[in-house]
Amino acid sequence: MKRMILTKALTLTLLYGEGSFLDIVSNSFFSIGDKIEVGAEITLSSSLKFQSDIFADSHDIDFYNETGTMSAIYLSLKSKAFSNSWNLGFYFNSTIEYSNFSKQRPLFGGSIYNKTYDIDTSVNIVSFDLSPSLFYFIDFSSNGRNTVVLELFSGAGITAYTGRYREFRLPTKEEYDSMKDEVRFTRGENGETVFLGESEDLGFGYGINFSYGLKLKYIYQNFNIHLIYKTPFVVTADKHLNISYSSVGVGYSF
Repeated sequence: MKRMILTKALTLTLLYGEGSFLDIVSNSFFSIGDKIEVGAEITLSSSLKFQSDIFADSHDIDFYNETGTMSAIYLSLKSKAFSNSWNLGFYFNSTIEYSNFSKQRPLFGGSIYNKTYDIDTSVNIVSFDLSPSLFYFIDFSSNGRNTVVLELFSGAGITAYTGRYREFRLPTKEEYDSMKDEVRFTRGENGETVFLGESEDLGFGYGINFSYGLKLKYIYQNFNIHLIYKTPFVVTADKHLNISYSSVGVGYSF
């Protein structure tokens, strides 16, 4: 055990110098708000699944944002960043984010059908999280205003959501033949036979979110362009939210 502690301390000293890692974390945490960033992101791929169990093999409700959809707007409070001579660094990022999912994917034969439909359903999500981040940067200037940054982050927070959803299925031939006398089917956007349940109100739900992700960012003066992949999972008292998205965004810091 002592050997592990000494090894860890040596590693952190090599990364951050003589100051202890706890000092760096503490100084960084208490400087949250040193910078403020506002921005917006456009979806490359974004999905929201509702599941009854934390570890679920299947999902009954699946929302998906198509490429080019405005996926989120955000406000971030950033701490001071600490780095060493190897261009490795650490900081805290506290973010409030709003996102919306407005298209569902149906079930087909027990699996999710890989096509989105507009069936007048929508889920609005507001989240707050605090994420410590490790990063590596290449600075093309002397003041950090022309920089490429690769960032790994993981954090936790709270999420609230509202909206409506519908049970949505594309029946197989066998399902249609066995259910056609009991269930009212309708026609989809492209003439498919579909089953649409009644619109159901999600009410006001909330839970604790856990997330991790990767961000590649180019900073020029106060502006940045970034690519991000993030996987928040929201634990609630009812249906858990399994979210993943990749997007491209722009931000402005002041």
